[in-house]
Amino acid sequence: MTWYSSRASWESKSLAEQENRRLLYVAVTRARMACFIQASTASYYAKSSLRYLRKEIDSVSPQPALLDSEWDIDVDGRIPLPIPAAQEQAVARVYAEAPSFRGNLLQPLWRRTSYSGLSPDHATVPTPRTEGFDSAYDEFVFRTIRRGAHTGNLIHYIMERVDFTRPDFWGNVVDKAIRRLSGRQPESFTTMMQELIRQVLGTVVHAGTGLRLSDIPWEDRLSELEFDFPLSVFHTEALTAMTAGSDTPFAVKAASLEGIMNGKVDLVFRHGGKYWILDWKSNHLGDRALDYSVDRVREAMADNNYHLQYHIYTLALRRYLSARLPDFDYDRDFGGCIYLFVRGMRMGADTGIFVHKPEAALLDRMEELTSGRGAA
Repeated sequence: MTWYSSRASWESKSLAEQENRRLLYVAVTRARMACFIQASTASYYAKSSLRYLRKEIDSVSPQPALLDSEWDIDVDGRIPLPIPAAQEQAVARVYAEAPSFRGNLLQPLWRRTSYSGLSPDHATVPTPRTEGFDSAYDEFVFRTIRRGAHTGNLIHYIMERVDFTRPDFWGNVVDKAIRRLSGRQPESFTTMMQELIRQVLGTVVHAGTGLRLSDIPWEDRLSELEFDFPLSVFHTEALTAMTAGSDTPFAVKAASLEGIMNGKVDLVFRHGGKYWILDWKSNHLGDRALDYSVDRVREAMADNNYHLQYHIYTLALRRYLSARLPDFDYDRDFGGCIYLFVRGMRMGADTGIFVHKPEAALLDRMEELTSGRGAA
Protein backbone atom coordinates (compact mmCIF):
# COMPACT_ATOMS: atom_id res chain seq x y z
CA MET A 1 0.00 0.00 0.00
CA THR A 2 1.41 3.38 -0.97
CA TRP A 3 1.61 6.37 1.36
CA TYR A 4 -1.01 8.11 -0.76
CA SER A 5 -3.53 5.26 -0.51
CA SER A 6 -2.89 4.96 3.25
CA ARG A 7 -3.44 8.69 3.66
CA ALA A 8 -6.62 8.58 1.57
CA SER A 9 -7.93 5.62 3.57
CA TRP A 10 -7.23 7.43 6.86
CA GLU A 11 -8.98 10.59 5.64
CA SER A 12 -11.97 8.58 4.46
CA LYS A 13 -12.33 6.85 7.83
CA SER A 14 -11.89 10.15 9.65
CA LEU A 15 -14.69 11.78 7.63
CA ALA A 16 -16.96 8.78 8.22
CA GLU A 17 -16.30 8.94 11.96
CA GLN A 18 -17.10 12.67 12.04
CA GLU A 19 -20.39 12.02 10.27
CA ASN A 20 -21.25 9.16 12.65
CA ARG A 21 -20.63 11.40 15.69
CA ARG A 22 -22.78 14.14 14.16
CA LEU A 23 -25.64 11.71 13.60
CA LEU A 24 -25.26 10.34 17.13
CA TYR A 25 -25.40 13.87 18.56
CA VAL A 26 -28.55 14.62 16.59
CA ALA A 27 -30.21 11.40 17.74
CA VAL A 28 -29.40 11.91 21.42
CA THR A 29 -30.32 15.59 21.64
CA ARG A 30 -33.77 15.23 20.02
CA ALA A 31 -35.35 13.54 23.05
CA ARG A 32 -37.86 15.74 24.94
CA MET A 33 -38.43 13.72 28.11
CA ALA A 34 -35.91 10.88 28.24
CA CYS A 35 -33.44 9.10 25.97
CA PHE A 36 -32.45 5.43 26.24
CA ILE A 37 -29.36 4.16 24.45
CA GLN A 38 -28.74 0.44 24.02
CA ALA A 39 -25.03 -0.33 23.64
CA SER A 40 -23.22 -3.60 23.06
CA THR A 41 -20.08 -4.48 25.01
CA ALA A 42 -18.82 -6.86 22.30
CA SER A 43 -15.21 -6.31 21.26
CA TYR A 44 -16.35 -5.96 17.62
CA TYR A 45 -17.67 -2.49 18.53
CA ALA A 46 -14.57 -1.39 20.46
CA LYS A 47 -13.88 1.45 18.03
CA SER A 48 -17.47 2.49 17.40
CA SER A 49 -18.66 6.06 17.80
CA LEU A 50 -21.06 5.02 20.54
CA ARG A 51 -18.25 3.35 22.52
CA TYR A 52 -16.28 6.59 22.29
CA LEU A 53 -19.30 8.53 23.59
CA ARG A 54 -19.68 6.20 26.57
CA LYS A 55 -16.03 6.61 27.51
CA GLU A 56 -16.34 10.39 27.38
CA ILE A 57 -19.49 10.27 29.53
CA ASP A 58 -17.80 8.08 32.12
CA SER A 59 -14.82 10.44 32.28
CA VAL A 60 -16.92 13.40 33.47
CA SER A 61 -18.94 11.45 36.11
CA PRO A 62 -22.40 12.86 35.28
CA GLN A 63 -25.14 13.18 37.89
CA PRO A 64 -27.18 9.94 37.95
CA ALA A 65 -30.39 11.98 38.03
CA LEU A 66 -29.52 13.42 34.65
CA LEU A 67 -27.61 10.57 33.06
CA ASP A 68 -27.25 7.01 34.30
CA SER A 69 -24.49 5.27 32.36
CA GLU A 70 -24.52 2.14 34.52
CA TRP A 71 -28.19 1.25 34.15
CA ASP A 72 -28.89 -2.32 33.02
CA ILE A 73 -32.14 -3.21 31.29
CA ASP A 74 -34.18 -6.06 32.71
CA VAL A 75 -34.92 -7.96 29.52
CA ASP A 76 -37.94 -9.63 31.15
CA GLY A 77 -39.48 -6.42 32.40
CA ARG A 78 -40.70 -3.13 31.01
CA ILE A 79 -38.50 -0.04 30.76
CA PRO A 80 -39.36 2.24 33.71
CA LEU A 81 -39.75 5.64 32.11
CA PRO A 82 -38.64 8.39 34.55
CA ILE A 83 -41.58 10.61 33.64
CA PRO A 84 -42.04 12.32 37.03
CA ALA A 85 -38.39 13.40 37.19
CA ALA A 86 -38.51 14.61 33.63
CA GLN A 87 -41.70 16.56 34.26
CA GLU A 88 -40.13 18.31 37.24
CA GLN A 89 -37.36 19.60 34.99
CA ALA A 90 -39.63 20.37 32.07
CA VAL A 91 -39.82 24.02 31.13
CA ALA A 92 -42.93 25.48 29.62
CA ARG A 93 -42.25 26.18 25.96
CA VAL A 94 -43.36 29.43 24.41
CA TYR A 95 -43.41 29.40 20.64
CA ALA A 96 -43.06 32.62 18.72
CA GLU A 97 -45.50 33.24 15.92
CA ALA A 98 -44.25 34.71 12.69
CA PRO A 99 -46.33 37.54 11.30
CA SER A 100 -48.48 36.55 8.35
CA PHE A 101 -47.18 37.60 4.96
CA ARG A 102 -49.60 39.59 2.83
CA GLY A 103 -47.24 40.83 0.15
CA ASN A 104 -46.58 39.57 -3.33
CA LEU A 105 -43.57 37.36 -4.02
CA LEU A 106 -41.26 38.73 -6.71
CA GLN A 107 -40.68 35.16 -8.01
CA PRO A 108 -43.82 33.14 -7.15
CA LEU A 109 -42.80 30.26 -9.43
CA TRP A 110 -39.28 29.83 -7.97
CA ARG A 111 -38.37 26.38 -6.65
CA ARG A 112 -35.59 23.82 -6.50
CA THR A 113 -36.59 20.90 -8.66
CA SER A 114 -35.14 17.73 -10.17
CA TYR A 115 -35.91 14.86 -12.51
CA SER A 116 -38.11 13.33 -9.79
CA GLY A 117 -39.88 16.65 -9.28
CA LEU A 118 -40.63 17.06 -12.98
CA SER A 119 -41.51 13.45 -13.82
CA PRO A 120 -45.23 12.56 -13.51
CA ASP A 121 -46.19 9.81 -11.10
CA HIS A 122 -46.66 6.40 -12.66
CA ALA A 123 -47.99 3.11 -11.36
CA THR A 124 -45.45 0.32 -11.03
CA VAL A 125 -46.67 -2.99 -12.41
CA PRO A 126 -45.10 -5.89 -10.46
CA THR A 127 -43.53 -8.64 -12.55
CA PRO A 128 -44.72 -12.21 -11.94
CA ARG A 129 -42.47 -14.65 -10.13
CA THR A 130 -41.07 -17.65 -11.98
CA GLU A 131 -40.55 -21.04 -10.39
CA GLY A 132 -37.16 -22.58 -11.09
CA PHE A 133 -34.02 -20.89 -12.40
CA ASP A 134 -31.45 -21.75 -15.02
CA SER A 135 -28.53 -21.29 -12.61
CA ALA A 136 -27.65 -20.40 -9.03
CA TYR A 137 -26.57 -16.97 -10.26
CA ASP A 138 -29.98 -16.37 -11.85
CA GLU A 139 -31.66 -17.27 -8.59
CA PHE A 140 -29.41 -14.82 -6.76
CA VAL A 141 -29.99 -11.79 -9.01
CA PHE A 142 -33.69 -12.44 -9.58
CA ARG A 143 -34.80 -13.73 -6.20
CA THR A 144 -32.19 -13.48 -3.41
CA ILE A 145 -31.46 -9.77 -3.78
CA ARG A 146 -34.92 -8.46 -3.20
CA ARG A 147 -36.77 -5.86 -5.20
CA GLY A 148 -36.92 -2.26 -4.06
CA ALA A 149 -34.77 0.65 -2.98
CA HIS A 150 -32.61 -1.41 -0.61
CA THR A 151 -30.99 -3.36 -3.44
CA GLY A 152 -30.56 -0.17 -5.44
CA ASN A 153 -28.72 1.46 -2.54
CA LEU A 154 -26.54 -1.62 -2.06
CA ILE A 155 -25.52 -1.80 -5.73
CA HIS A 156 -24.88 1.94 -5.95
CA TYR A 157 -22.72 1.80 -2.83
CA ILE A 158 -20.64 -1.04 -4.25
CA MET A 159 -20.25 0.30 -7.79
CA GLU A 160 -19.30 3.72 -6.49
CA ARG A 161 -16.42 2.27 -4.48
CA VAL A 162 -14.99 -0.70 -6.38
CA ASP A 163 -12.00 -0.20 -8.63
CA PHE A 164 -13.22 -1.65 -11.92
CA THR A 165 -9.71 -2.78 -12.87
CA ARG A 166 -8.76 -4.51 -9.59
CA PRO A 167 -11.02 -7.52 -8.88
CA ASP A 168 -8.78 -8.66 -6.01
CA PHE A 169 -10.20 -5.82 -3.90
CA TRP A 170 -13.88 -6.26 -4.76
CA GLY A 171 -14.48 -8.60 -1.83
CA ASN A 172 -13.48 -5.97 0.74
CA VAL A 173 -15.90 -3.44 -0.73
CA VAL A 174 -18.72 -5.97 -0.91
CA ASP A 175 -18.17 -7.06 2.71
CA LYS A 176 -18.28 -3.47 3.90
CA ALA A 177 -21.41 -2.74 1.87
CA ILE A 178 -23.20 -5.78 3.27
CA ARG A 179 -22.30 -4.90 6.87
CA ARG A 180 -23.46 -1.34 6.32
CA LEU A 181 -26.65 -1.95 4.36
CA SER A 182 -27.70 -5.59 4.62
CA GLY A 183 -26.63 -6.90 8.00
CA ARG A 184 -25.43 -10.48 8.37
CA GLN A 185 -25.42 -12.51 5.16
CA PRO A 186 -24.01 -15.96 4.28
CA GLU A 187 -20.62 -16.15 2.56
CA SER A 188 -22.36 -17.21 -0.65
CA PHE A 189 -24.02 -13.78 -0.78
CA THR A 190 -20.62 -12.07 -0.99
CA THR A 191 -19.43 -14.55 -3.63
CA MET A 192 -22.51 -14.03 -5.79
CA MET A 193 -22.34 -10.25 -5.44
CA GLN A 194 -18.78 -10.36 -6.74
CA GLU A 195 -20.04 -12.42 -9.68
CA LEU A 196 -22.60 -9.71 -10.38
CA ILE A 197 -19.78 -7.16 -10.46
CA ARG A 198 -17.80 -9.40 -12.82
CA GLN A 199 -20.76 -9.81 -15.17
CA VAL A 200 -21.53 -6.09 -15.25
CA LEU A 201 -17.97 -4.87 -15.66
CA GLY A 202 -16.98 -7.59 -18.13
CA THR A 203 -19.87 -7.04 -20.54
CA VAL A 204 -19.42 -4.97 -23.69
CA VAL A 205 -21.77 -2.04 -23.05
CA HIS A 206 -21.15 -0.15 -26.30
CA ALA A 207 -20.75 -2.30 -29.40
CA GLY A 208 -19.34 0.50 -31.54
CA THR A 209 -16.28 0.98 -29.33
CA GLY A 210 -16.07 -2.41 -27.60
CA LEU A 211 -16.31 -0.57 -24.30
CA ARG A 212 -16.13 -2.64 -21.12
CA LEU A 213 -16.23 -0.93 -17.74
CA SER A 214 -13.39 -3.19 -16.59
CA ASP A 215 -11.18 -1.08 -18.89
CA ILE A 216 -11.94 2.18 -17.03
CA PRO A 217 -9.24 3.13 -14.49
CA TRP A 218 -10.09 4.88 -11.25
CA GLU A 219 -8.64 8.21 -12.38
CA ASP A 220 -11.02 8.37 -15.38
CA ARG A 221 -14.14 8.09 -13.20
CA LEU A 222 -16.25 10.63 -11.35
CA SER A 223 -18.98 9.09 -9.19
CA GLU A 224 -22.05 10.85 -7.86
CA LEU A 225 -21.51 14.09 -9.78
CA GLU A 226 -24.03 16.51 -8.26
CA PHE A 227 -25.12 19.60 -10.17
CA ASP A 228 -27.27 22.69 -9.85
CA PHE A 229 -28.05 24.99 -12.73
CA PRO A 230 -30.45 27.94 -12.93
CA LEU A 231 -33.83 27.84 -14.65
CA SER A 232 -35.52 30.91 -16.07
CA VAL A 233 -39.33 31.02 -16.24
CA PHE A 234 -40.64 28.46 -18.72
CA HIS A 235 -43.65 26.23 -19.34
CA THR A 236 -42.87 22.54 -18.94
CA GLU A 237 -45.32 21.55 -21.69
CA ALA A 238 -42.80 22.95 -24.15
CA LEU A 239 -40.25 20.34 -22.98
CA THR A 240 -42.70 17.51 -23.59
CA ALA A 241 -43.46 18.80 -27.09
CA MET A 242 -39.78 18.72 -28.04
CA THR A 243 -39.61 14.90 -28.07
CA ALA A 244 -43.14 14.09 -29.21
CA GLY A 245 -42.99 11.50 -31.98
CA SER A 246 -39.32 10.65 -31.38
CA ASP A 247 -37.86 7.29 -30.31
CA THR A 248 -37.07 8.67 -26.85
CA PRO A 249 -40.12 10.70 -25.76
CA PHE A 250 -40.48 11.88 -22.19
CA ALA A 251 -43.25 13.33 -20.07
CA VAL A 252 -43.09 16.34 -17.75
CA LYS A 253 -45.58 17.56 -15.15
CA ALA A 254 -47.53 20.49 -16.54
CA ALA A 255 -46.38 23.65 -14.75
CA SER A 256 -44.75 27.02 -15.10
CA LEU A 257 -41.61 27.33 -13.03
CA GLU A 258 -38.20 28.86 -12.51
CA GLY A 259 -35.42 28.31 -9.99
CA ILE A 260 -32.74 25.62 -9.75
CA MET A 261 -32.42 22.23 -11.42
CA ASN A 262 -30.66 19.75 -9.15
CA GLY A 263 -29.48 16.22 -9.79
CA LYS A 264 -26.79 13.65 -9.17
CA VAL A 265 -25.25 11.56 -11.95
CA ASP A 266 -24.30 8.04 -10.87
CA LEU A 267 -21.11 7.97 -12.93
CA VAL A 268 -19.28 10.16 -15.44
CA PHE A 269 -16.27 8.52 -17.03
CA ARG A 270 -13.80 9.06 -19.84
CA HIS A 271 -13.03 6.48 -22.50
CA GLY A 272 -11.65 6.70 -26.02
CA GLY A 273 -11.25 10.46 -25.74
CA LYS A 274 -14.95 10.91 -24.94
CA TYR A 275 -17.02 11.55 -21.83
CA TRP A 276 -19.89 9.25 -20.93
CA ILE A 277 -22.83 9.24 -18.51
CA LEU A 278 -23.77 5.98 -16.79
CA ASP A 279 -26.68 5.10 -14.52
CA TRP A 280 -27.03 1.89 -12.49
CA LYS A 281 -30.53 0.38 -12.45
CA SER A 282 -31.61 -2.50 -10.20
CA ASN A 283 -35.16 -2.66 -11.65
CA HIS A 284 -36.68 -6.13 -11.70
CA LEU A 285 -38.07 -6.77 -15.19
CA GLY A 286 -38.48 -10.53 -14.84
CA ASP A 287 -36.83 -13.76 -13.69
CA ARG A 288 -35.05 -14.56 -16.94
CA ALA A 289 -32.16 -12.82 -18.68
CA LEU A 290 -34.36 -12.64 -21.81
CA ASP A 291 -36.73 -10.37 -19.84
CA TYR A 292 -33.94 -7.77 -20.13
CA SER A 293 -33.71 -7.86 -23.94
CA VAL A 294 -33.06 -4.69 -25.94
CA ASP A 295 -36.80 -4.23 -26.64
CA ARG A 296 -37.82 -4.91 -23.03
CA VAL A 297 -35.22 -2.49 -21.69
CA ARG A 298 -36.49 0.17 -24.10
CA GLU A 299 -39.99 -0.37 -22.71
CA ALA A 300 -38.67 0.01 -19.15
CA MET A 301 -36.87 3.23 -20.11
CA ALA A 302 -40.13 4.68 -21.44
CA ASP A 303 -42.31 3.31 -18.62
CA ASN A 304 -40.09 4.92 -15.97
CA ASN A 305 -39.59 8.14 -17.95
CA TYR A 306 -35.81 7.70 -17.79
CA HIS A 307 -35.44 9.53 -21.13
CA LEU A 308 -36.20 12.76 -19.25
CA GLN A 309 -33.59 11.89 -16.63
CA TYR A 310 -30.62 11.43 -18.96
CA HIS A 311 -31.57 14.45 -21.09
CA ILE A 312 -31.37 16.59 -17.93
CA TYR A 313 -28.09 14.92 -16.95
CA THR A 314 -26.61 15.48 -20.40
CA LEU A 315 -27.65 19.12 -20.40
CA ALA A 316 -25.93 19.58 -17.02
CA LEU A 317 -22.76 17.74 -18.06
CA ARG A 318 -22.54 19.68 -21.32
CA ARG A 319 -22.64 22.91 -19.33
CA TYR A 320 -20.02 21.59 -16.92
CA LEU A 321 -17.60 20.37 -19.60
CA SER A 322 -18.04 23.53 -21.69
CA ALA A 323 -17.04 25.58 -18.65
CA ARG A 324 -14.04 23.39 -17.76
CA LEU A 325 -12.75 22.58 -21.27
CA PRO A 326 -12.42 25.64 -23.51
CA ASP A 327 -12.38 23.58 -26.72
CA PHE A 328 -15.15 21.13 -25.71
CA ASP A 329 -17.26 20.01 -28.65
CA TYR A 330 -20.36 17.98 -27.82
CA ASP A 331 -20.53 16.00 -31.06
CA ARG A 332 -16.82 15.13 -30.88
CA ASP A 333 -16.20 14.76 -27.16
CA PHE A 334 -19.38 13.25 -25.70
CA GLY A 335 -19.93 9.50 -26.12
CA GLY A 336 -23.47 9.03 -24.86
CA CYS A 337 -25.64 7.87 -21.96
CA ILE A 338 -25.54 4.26 -20.76
CA TYR A 339 -28.24 2.74 -18.55
CA LEU A 340 -27.39 -0.67 -17.09
CA PHE A 341 -30.14 -2.93 -15.72
CA VAL A 342 -27.65 -5.00 -13.79
CA ARG A 343 -29.84 -8.00 -12.97
CA GLY A 344 -30.09 -8.91 -16.65
CA MET A 345 -26.52 -8.28 -17.79
CA ARG A 346 -24.50 -11.27 -19.01
CA MET A 347 -21.07 -11.35 -20.59
CA GLY A 348 -21.33 -12.12 -24.29
CA ALA A 349 -24.91 -10.78 -24.52
CA ASP A 350 -26.56 -7.40 -25.00
CA THR A 351 -29.26 -7.87 -22.36
CA GLY A 352 -29.82 -5.22 -19.71
CA ILE A 353 -28.18 -2.39 -21.70
CA PHE A 354 -29.54 0.87 -23.09
CA VAL A 355 -27.32 3.41 -24.87
CA HIS A 356 -28.33 6.70 -26.44
CA LYS A 357 -26.70 10.02 -27.31
CA PRO A 358 -29.15 12.94 -27.21
CA GLU A 359 -29.16 15.11 -30.30
CA ALA A 360 -27.23 18.36 -29.93
CA ALA A 361 -30.07 20.28 -31.59
CA LEU A 362 -32.54 19.02 -28.95
CA LEU A 363 -30.19 20.00 -26.13
CA ASP A 364 -29.83 23.44 -27.73
CA ARG A 365 -33.62 23.89 -27.67
CA MET A 366 -33.80 22.72 -24.06
CA GLU A 367 -31.02 25.15 -23.17
CA GLU A 368 -32.78 28.03 -24.87
CA LEU A 369 -36.09 27.24 -23.19
CA THR A 370 -34.77 26.81 -19.63
CA SER A 371 -32.29 29.67 -19.76
CA GLY A 372 -34.75 32.24 -21.07
CA ARG A 373 -32.97 32.70 -24.40
CA GLY A 374 -35.87 31.23 -26.36
CA ALA A 375 -39.62 31.54 -26.31
CA ALA A 376 -41.13 30.35 -22.99
